Amino acid sequence: AFVLTGAGSTSSNSADLNIGVLGSSNRLVVSSGGVVCTGTNGIIGASSGSNSATVTDAGSSWQLGKNLYVGSNGPANLLVVSNGGWVSGFNGVIGNNAASSNNLAIVTGPNSTWTNFADVVVGIFGCGNRLVLDNGGLITCDSSSIGGFGNGNQALVTGSGTRWRRVPAPQGPASRPAKGARNFT
Repeated sequence: AFVLTGAGSTSSNSADLNIGVLGSSNRLVVSSGGVVCTGTNGIIGASSGSNSATVTDAGSSWQLGKNLYVGSNGPANLLVVSNGGWVSGFNGVIGNNAASSNNLAIVTGPNSTWTNFADVVVGIFGCGNRLVLDNGGLITCDSSSIGGFGNGNQALVTGSGTRWRRVPAPQGPASRPAKGARNFT
């Protein structure tokens, strides 16, 4: 397990951050104002299952330069954004490729936010992947799809104040928000 907790606690790398590669029960926990910056992709469950990442509490964030995959050729991986935590990246993909089934992303609680510069996709070839947005959570993206060539993928949006909002991506390379910039409320 990698646990980063407390205001002022930071971790950054310029490459991918993999939580579980060919192994299970690996965890990332970012809480109480901790900040993780990943230069490229974040992968929860790379060809492996039952791995998790939790970003919880106001001021806590996981900021990615590229995509976040919840299950990439792996089943039963989990992302939880709660209690005012914030995750940001280019694309958010839950269940990437055929071996990715029963992966789950949960965004729950007021001010809990998953910001995607481009797309949110639930199931690319994978089956039974789920997105749960509830209790005042927020997801922003330019576009989204549920079940790209896979079956039984679903998204549930429920609860007062909960929002899944389309925010069109500005055009051109200079228009991309600076890394760490929180442009959405």
